Amino acid sequence: MNSPIASLLAVTALLAGCALVPGTPEWVTDRRPLPACGVELVTDEGGMDGDARRCLLAAWEEGEEAELISRFTTADGDTTTRYLRVHANGFIEIFVDSTLDALGSGRWERLACDSLEPVADDEDPELVFTEQGCEALTLP
Repeated sequence: MNSPIASLLAVTALLAGCALVPGTPEWVTDRRPLPACGVELVTDEGGMDGDARRCLLAAWEEGEEAELISRFTTADGDTTTRYLRVHANGFIEIFVDSTLDALGSGRWERLACDSLEPVADDEDPELVFTEQGCEALTLP
């Protein structure tokens, strides 16, 4: 049975699996799905996705749920990935994967933040917000 739908589903499943590094903790792989704002690929030269960041900020301000995945590649080529998640009750959590960053912590972390602080467009139009009052949480 080589139907186009079966092929599309197989490719989608393969690509979805590639998004996470082997050894990703179950509390990340099994996280409750939230509406996606997108994925931004940030380098030292830029790459923040203003639209995706505005999506996350708007969801938080409106008491809705959303997730933004932000992958940062350092000048030395290492990668840190952050899963920024806002929940309808106002809870902001960030999962940080530093396992591929030789100069980082080398581990997974989970943070809770008090708020997302809007950044004026004239300061940095792509930054959109900064996280405020973030503290480390115990890993599940």
